[in-house]
Amino acid sequence: MTWEIMLRNDGMASVEVGDLYFPMPMNTEFPAGQPASVAVLKHSFVSGHGSHIFWIRGNSTGPFLMLLPEADTSLEYWDVHKDSAEASGTWCAYILGGAAAGEAVAAGTRWRQPTHSLSLSPAEQRRYRLRFQWVANYESARRAIADAGLVDVEVMPGMTVPNDLHVDIALASSIPVERIEAEFTGDTVVQRLPDRAGRRLWRVRFSRLGENRLTLHQPGARQTFLEFSATEPVETMMKKRATFIVKRQHRDPSKWYDGLFGEWNMETQVLLGPDNYDRIKGWRIYEVTCDDPGLSKPAYLATKNAEHPDVAEVAALDRYIDTFVWGGLQRTTQEAYAYGLYGIPDWKQNRESSDPGPKGRLHIWRPYDYPHIFAMYLAMHRIARDHPAIPPPERTRLFGTRLRYGAGHVHGADARGDVVCLPHRLLQRMCDPRTGFGAHDGGLDARGGDVGGALGA
Repeated sequence: MTWEIMLRNDGMASVEVGDLYFPMPMNTEFPAGQPASVAVLKHSFVSGHGSHIFWIRGNSTGPFLMLLPEADTSLEYWDVHKDSAEASGTWCAYILGGAAAGEAVAAGTRWRQPTHSLSLSPAEQRRYRLRFQWVANYESARRAIADAGLVDVEVMPGMTVPNDLHVDIALASSIPVERIEAEFTGDTVVQRLPDRAGRRLWRVRFSRLGENRLTLHQPGARQTFLEFSATEPVETMMKKRATFIVKRQHRDPSKWYDGLFGEWNMETQVLLGPDNYDRIKGWRIYEVTCDDPGLSKPAYLATKNAEHPDVAEVAALDRYIDTFVWGGLQRTTQEAYAYGLYGIPDWKQNRESSDPGPKGRLHIWRPYDYPHIFAMYLAMHRIARDHPAIPPPERTRLFGTRLRYGAGHVHGADARGDVVCLPHRLLQRMCDPRTGFGAHDGGLDARGGDVGGALGA
């Protein structure tokens, strides 16, 4: 089905059209308890003449509904229009977005693609065309994009790339791309490669950090824009991230959260902790000490040090484990349900709760908390095993024992307060795959047995 939009100036004076957009009020709400197929997901690429939109069911089952610009029609901007602050809003695509994009940029948005307005003299008119089309699946969608003269783009390794690696770009279109123009020509190398499998290939290297736009040029002044982000090498970013985390560790023996790796608010320059949650309010305070936000930082830091060890960083991890985890966040072997991990809002409130059940002193039942700590212990064992000059030798046995013995003996409590065994197979699938076989050496405590067996592998 072709959708044609015509603008004509029937007046006596010139008219400027600042915006021309169309709302797409599709059923994108997924009510609780309903099948995923009752609503659709939108995929959109708003980028000049290569723009395309398609909608799929929540379970990805075909067919897909596509909307493709035709002829010289292109899309250059998008936003969401809301009737109220509470409304989810309606997604809108702009054929002309000069006014809306200008307002957004003035308010601080960094929209980087060129936008336009349209001036119509008396009796002048302009037509735009788009086509709705059904396709069977993703492969059919890619073919439809290329057949329509748009550009089907494949990129390896991705749109965010370290500046010590190159990017390979494969382009397919019935209107072939003739050249690629770099935003920063002096900091970008664009190399044409031989065609392969019906696609035109390029290799690109970015040396300028940050946003880098490539413009794909086709005949007829057609342009498609690809926005890349160039980063420092992965090893450099890993080390900088680790340094940042360690600098934000709480180091005060008088505090119950001594050793915690805190959140840092760059805007307010505040190190968050249980005595100052800064802008975090209500039940979300758990983000500071536990759950995924709180537990992921030490898991990352330990894993990084298993590959790139640093004495000060390992010492910071030791402090976190000795003063915050063991006997605080994690129950010890001197307590019932040893190795259990406390959940939200933090281990101190749970341990001191008047509720002896799963909402208080036995709030150790959430399985998604465990993989972070298991990953940390595994990495600490690897540090001790592979870099014996850094931690004390006994760390090898200590961390390996906690990993293996804990994985096989963690218990919790369900909603009724009954003691239950946590779903170990889930834990194993979420943990480092080497957990099941990488812990066989290094003198681990035999009490733990084989982790793979303990987890039911």
